[in-house]
Amino acid sequence: MTFRVIALLDEINAAETACAAKLKSWRMRGRAGRLNEWLSGISPDEVQRVVVGTLTTSEFDFKHLT
Repeated sequence: MTFRVIALLDEINAAETACAAKLKSWRMRGRAGRLNEWLSGISPDEVQRVVVGTLTTSEFDFKHLT
């Protein structure tokens, strides 16, 4: 399993909420049936495109790292 840092920003909670909403259809459900942060059926490159696109369109001030 590999984790990539895609962006650096101050408004991490708001950014995480916005990105999680955009990635909802790929989020996996945990044992309790709740969506968690794990994704399935989407490539790492596509996740990066979704995240950077979401941060850009939501006008977050961020530094793109990859």
